[in-house]
Amino acid sequence: MGSVPLLVLAQNMCDDMTETSQVCSSLSGPSGIGVNELRRRLLKINPVTFQGAVPHTTRAAKSHEESDKEYHFINRELFENMVYNNKPSSQ
Repeated sequence: MGSVPLLVLAQNMCDDMTETSQVCSSLSGPSGIGVNELRRRLLKINPVTFQGAVPHTTRAAKSHEESDKEYHFINRELFENMVYNNKPSSQ
């Protein structure tokens, strides 16, 4: 699925929602399919309706990614400690 169908879907979702609409959605797909781009565009189109969690990762940041916005970039030791203690980081 390319980016055009995803963006059309995103716009249609926004058009169908009212100010009081509440929907829990999950965006997922293989690496490079455009999930983060769709998330960014949904937040830009309607930041009141769409919100998103910021996931943690142990990989290095890409040049266009901002820490604590796209991902929480943390080291593997901290990540494993969070998993072991079943607690999020204090970021």
